[in-house]
Amino acid sequence: MNKIRSGDEVIVLCGRDRGRRGVVRRVILDAGGKPERVVVDGVNVLTHFDRPNPQKNQPGGVVKRESPLHASNVALIGADGKAKRTRIGAGAKKKRARFMPDGTEVK
Repeated sequence: MNKIRSGDEVIVLCGRDRGRRGVVRRVILDAGGKPERVVVDGVNVLTHFDRPNPQKNQPGGVVKRESPLHASNVALIGADGKAKRTRIGAGAKKKRARFMPDGTEVK
């Protein structure tokens, strides 16, 4: 079970985009299956210069892309709108679940 999943609303904790909020689009796992990097909508946007490829009929140009952030640099947004770290524990029916620090279960 991962503490951060695709579709979660997160806030960036450090870096040039600190304080920005967005929804996790993709989670990139490491070799052990743990989340290592996350791609967040509208955060860590880089400018990429594409070369044209006439064989594939692709034009060149300037493209803006979201680049992955390390998973430790983002945190879920709590009910009060502040960053909260989650923990894994036994939830309803003794299944693993994610919990906020105040004990509420995350969907």
